[in-house]
Amino acid sequence: MTCPFATLGLARTATQADVMREWRRLLLLVHPDKSDAIDATERTQWLNEAKERAFSIAKFNEDLQREEEEINARYEAQRRAACEAHAQRKAAERIRESERKRTAHLKLIEREKLMAPIRDAYFKRKDALRASIRK
Repeated sequence: MTCPFATLGLARTATQADVMREWRRLLLLVHPDKSDAIDATERTQWLNEAKERAFSIAKFNEDLQREEEEINARYEAQRRAACEAHAQRKAAERIRESERKRTAHLKLIEREKLMAPIRDAYFKRKDALRASIRK
């Protein structure tokens, strides 16, 4: 038997609905009750066999496509989850970096507070020394 899709005049990517629609259309043309042809019964049987084979292949193709879509959906969900996790890691890293900067800044302020009296005393002595030299 030839390709069932070729017998029905369909592309190999046809769906089950396409197969049934085309089978019904062709069956109306070759059915013994509708046609006066001598070999109408043989053609009807041939068409029925082609429909069964094409229908099973189309079902297989649709199942395969559905599985492929499910795999793609799972992959996409995993990719999104990985991107989300990466974004969270980056955000946490930015928070840690800003916390380190803030801590360093606070240490600098503390050092400034501790050094202020010493610095002030130094400048007072220096000013006093300059004032005594000018006199």
